[in-house]
Amino acid sequence: VQCRPLLHVGPLKGRHLDDAVRRSSPSLVLELGSYLGYSAVRIARLLGDGAVLYTVEQDADKAAKAEAIIKHAGLSNTLVLHGTLESVQSQLPRPVDLVFH
Repeated sequence: VQCRPLLHVGPLKGRHLDDAVRRSSPSLVLELGSYLGYSAVRIARLLGDGAVLYTVEQDADKAAKAEAIIKHAGLSNTLVLHGTLESVQSQLPRPVDLVFH
């Protein structure tokens, strides 16, 4: 399996992401790299009751922008963690049902 990063998730790639979220019906999602929060909004809007998305962003400016966009979208089920995966891993519950990178 060859994987390529989806740095800019637009409408076409977003539909693939939506399908993956719907198929897996996750209760805990981990996103590695928030960028500006677009994919986090796409994921979080499809999560069921009680499901949570943790999105990890190491760039402070991008993390702040993602957090603002997620808040503006009214998604209280999403937490933006600033740092690397290694630096925030103790804050992450387990097991994770879906990872998006």
